Amino acid sequence: KKSLAAVGGTFRDIVFFQFFSTTMGGAAEAGAFFGDHRTATTTLQVVHLATDPRCLVEVNAIAIVD
Repeated sequence: KKSLAAVGGTFRDIVFFQFFSTTMGGAAEAGAFFGDHRTATTTLQVVHLATDPRCLVEVNAIAIVD
């Protein structure tokens, strides 16, 4: 949210969203950020993330901000 706001964007500007999680527990909460805005989304459960082993979630988003 802070990254989008820094360039004048909001969640409505996201056109593609990837959600990687070591559990599927947070998938519904991640989708709630978009409200009624529907974007192309990929949700994947992974064994572990390549970053800090304490991390449980990683997201990748592409937004178009005019």
